Amino acid sequence: MKVLGEDDLHDYVHRYNLKIPKEAKKLMKGQEFEKIPWTQFISGRNKHMVSDEALDLLAKMLVYDKNKRIRCKEAMAHPYFDPIREFVKN
Repeated sequence: MKVLGEDDLHDYVHRYNLKIPKEAKKLMKGQEFEKIPWTQFISGRNKHMVSDEALDLLAKMLVYDKNKRIRCKEAMAHPYFDPIREFVKN
C-alpha cells in the first residue's frame, strides 16, 4: 500500500464487498498512502535497466485487483519482451 496507494485498495475492497482485516486497519490508521509513480524508483544505479516498456509492464502486473491485472499470456506478449523474441528468432 505504501507503493500502490490506498485509493486503489479501497476501490478494490468496495468493488468486491471485501473487508480489510483489523490488523491492517490499525497499521493504516492516521496515515495516508499516495500511489507512488514507478518513475520514482529510478535511480542512478538502475536507470540503465529501465525502459518505458518495463515500467508499463510493471504497472500492469502490480495491481490489487486480479481481474485488472495483466494475464500471463498477455504479459509474455508485451513489447518489453520483444528483444528476447528477436534474439530467439535469429
